[in-house]
Amino acid sequence: MNKFFKFYKKHEDGQILVLVALMLVGLIGFAGLLTDGGMMQLSKRELQAAADAAALAGANFLPYQPTKAVETARNYVLENDLLESNIKSITTPYDGDNRKIEVVLEKQASITFGRIFNPSETKITARAVAMRYPKWAGEALPFLNLDDNYDDDPNIELWEKVSPGDFESIWKDDYDTYNQDDCSMVYFTVDYMDGVQITKGTVADKKQEVECVFGQEVNPVYVISLRSGVIESGQVKMKDGTIVSLDKLKNKDIINEDQLVLLECDWFFYEKKTLKLRVSNVYDIINDELPENYYNPDGGTSNLIE
Repeated sequence: MNKFFKFYKKHEDGQILVLVALMLVGLIGFAGLLTDGGMMQLSKRELQAAADAAALAGANFLPYQPTKAVETARNYVLENDLLESNIKSITTPYDGDNRKIEVVLEKQASITFGRIFNPSETKITARAVAMRYPKWAGEALPFLNLDDNYDDDPNIELWEKVSPGDFESIWKDDYDTYNQDDCSMVYFTVDYMDGVQITKGTVADKKQEVECVFGQEVNPVYVISLRSGVIESGQVKMKDGTIVSLDKLKNKDIINEDQLVLLECDWFFYEKKTLKLRVSNVYDIINDELPENYYNPDGGTSNLIE
């Protein structure tokens, strides 16, 4: 009987040792999986941060410079200690919108214990989509619509006269020209907050830059205009408060800012100094009504949307 109990106890001790060993293996495996899971989460966050940064950086050059947008996004990826092989795709336009860029990255996960149970490679991916959201800050062609009532007919003409007279041009001190060395990036901004000074006579010093803007084939474009009611009345208030007939305007007269609106237009026709536009929207810019979907080559911000 004693021999039986001794044998049973010895056998029981052996089972306990086996169970303890199995439990230790399980605990070690569980700890390893937790460690691998933490490492994968860290790698995923780092990869996502790189994708976000790349998309945001690239979007700053949209929609005018898609090649530079892709190049910038790629450089941001490489600067985040990743390799060219980690770039799965960089796409712009994305989803049919030339203001959007998508960056997709992938890399092999850094795991140790997981390879015991899954010897195949484990890849993680990250994806980000950014969009350009610039703010309108005065961009407009250097002309002023004085006589075409856009409420009656959305097609307006500017700069159309070929002899001395009213060329509907804005005085040179009231607008700025940007990126004159790069025709694909040229644009104008008009300083309208304190009224707009007009000029009469032949104004052709910006003909090349206007042609550059036309050649960019980007719609919409913007033009400062008298309010439709002002055009209809035939009279306009000047900066000094006086009321003047539109046909009596003189060189360097300053039109008061509350007489102005911003026209959002599409190119209709341009040749020499004849510029025709089709009005699509009107903004009361003096009362902070600004274009919502505006973008220009400089300024603005990029936001992640996916």
